[in-house]
Amino acid sequence: VAAGEAQVNVADASNGQLLNSQKMANLPAINRNPYVFERLDNNVVNGSAVEGNSKISDQSGVANVSIAGGPLNVNNYLVDGVPITNLNNVSVFIPSIEAVREINLQANTYDAEIGRTGGGTFNTVLKSGTNALHGVLYGIDGQTAWAARSYFLKPSSPYNINYFNYASAIGGPVRIPHLYNGADKTFFWITEEGYKGNAVLTSTTYVPTALERQGDFSQSSATIYNPFLPLVACPAPYKSTQQCRQPFAGNKISSQYLNSTGLNILSSLPLPNQTVTTYGASDYFQSLSYSRHANEFIGKVDHQFFPWWYSNVSYVHFASTVPATTALGGQAHYTLSDVLYRKVDAIAQNNTITVNPTTVLTVGYGFNRYPNKYVDDPNSINQQSLGFPAAYVSALQKNTFPNISMQTAASQGINIPGYAVYYSRSFVAALSKTLGLHSLKFGYDFRTISEDFTDTSFANGTYSIANTFSEELPNAGNLTTGADVADLLLGTPTSGVVTTVSPLRLNVHYHGVYAQDNYRVLPRLTLNIGLRYEYELGIRERNNQLVVGI
Repeated sequence: VAAGEAQVNVADASNGQLLNSQKMANLPAINRNPYVFERLDNNVVNGSAVEGNSKISDQSGVANVSIAGGPLNVNNYLVDGVPITNLNNVSVFIPSIEAVREINLQANTYDAEIGRTGGGTFNTVLKSGTNALHGVLYGIDGQTAWAARSYFLKPSSPYNINYFNYASAIGGPVRIPHLYNGADKTFFWITEEGYKGNAVLTSTTYVPTALERQGDFSQSSATIYNPFLPLVACPAPYKSTQQCRQPFAGNKISSQYLNSTGLNILSSLPLPNQTVTTYGASDYFQSLSYSRHANEFIGKVDHQFFPWWYSNVSYVHFASTVPATTALGGQAHYTLSDVLYRKVDAIAQNNTITVNPTTVLTVGYGFNRYPNKYVDDPNSINQQSLGFPAAYVSALQKNTFPNISMQTAASQGINIPGYAVYYSRSFVAALSKTLGLHSLKFGYDFRTISEDFTDTSFANGTYSIANTFSEELPNAGNLTTGADVADLLLGTPTSGVVTTVSPLRLNVHYHGVYAQDNYRVLPRLTLNIGLRYEYELGIRERNNQLVVGI
């Protein structure tokens, strides 16, 4: 018996591609991510760089694609027919290549079975074991000690990248010696994959000199002016009608004008390690090493209860640690500005019941939980030690180093969203019936999709510092006079924001029912006739703390 894949699909009008395990094993996949194969389809447009956003810990980056002309991040993800899409339309986990039997990327789908998507659907089927025992062992060591060092690294710095990726899988019949033989009945497939990587970040920036951070700009190319004195007539080349600020005597800020909080913030910055003559020119070079790692476990068990009842259950556990590293992130001198922790658990259970030779019923249930936790630099300090008033600090929802956004000099601190937990429960059922030239399918799709979070992005405060108050001509908006470091020392930020927010518990209930008839009128003509009704009221807040529907 010989069979080949049809060059043209005449069964339905959908586009897309089917990726089986052979293709995924033989075709190159960046970071061994099976969803990266979506880029092979000419109907897919990337919203982010593939190389830096395609690890198994980059769920958000991988989901940032447009399929079939749809907006970014509006696609649907299914594993063994059970939805795994969170409230942000992101796949809660990216399965290992060793755990995937096939991925069907469905775009322009005119099948009523497919719903709740504005672009495409990733329909993934996990591998199952067989009567024969099979296994995979994989590892790649990306040590760059074998390669040339970067020119910009200090002699004592580690190499640019130290990367190790590993994977293993094993599957076969479930056998318990002297107790149970699962041949032809019970099978398992277990996959483990992960990576560990070290990298080095190099950056250059401007940090104030020892004199400048005390308010002494006498040896700086920047000329600073006093915003607290009365305005006077501007010198040439300004117009005689314009009013300008008076310069600080000797280009030094008098002690009575120095703000203690500004002094404390600047004291945490390192001193320049490069010599420059112009204010704002990069005078500080730093190379920092950081590491990131992730690990994923996928297990699946299939069991044939009766000739007419086939069932399987799968469990996925994923954990990753991804630091966000900047040269002066968090409080200066510390390597990590914040760390993103993700720890996903997902379970799915499916049943296939053969009612009669022409009728099949499938029923599935799934649950997943996807925490997304940003943690500040653990070395961050209490803001009261920086000089902020005690009454102000006691009212802060998050008392960590504030975000000081500078116009020219090095910025410090970071604003991060805090802790969010995505979770969902799904129930799907479908009845398929072959009736002559008609292939009928009826189904029901229920999802409750939730997110619990407290947005602490600005709970530690963010302050923008420019040369606004130390420049010669007020509101001139240029860098010819004044200095952002001087404004910080004067305690005169351009703007500031601090928030106190309530925790939110968001939820969406979704119902979808459908009927589909694929009517094969002629060998080369099939009519796809379907109707799908979806009922979704939109986001609601569990404790009625969010206004919706306006």
